[in-house]
Amino acid sequence: VVLNYRTEDVAARVQELTRGRGADRVVEVDLAANGALNASLLRAGGLCVAYGSGPQPLALRETTSAARVHAREH
Repeated sequence: VVLNYRTEDVAARVQELTRGRGADRVVEVDLAANGALNASLLRAGGLCVAYGSGPQPLALRETTSAARVHAREH
């Protein structure tokens, strides 16, 4: 499934598509801009893989309902 963040409420659409469970995986291209949103999209134990990030500071907080975020700097 591909969602267009410019025309859709991504969080609501993910909840609808997953029947409230959340996404198993998110592939992120700008973790700094979307980190908080990604945490709300993932199911418990889900995974966010980021391969890019903007220059903004990024503070992530892991909770039991949010997945761990694995980032590798290049």
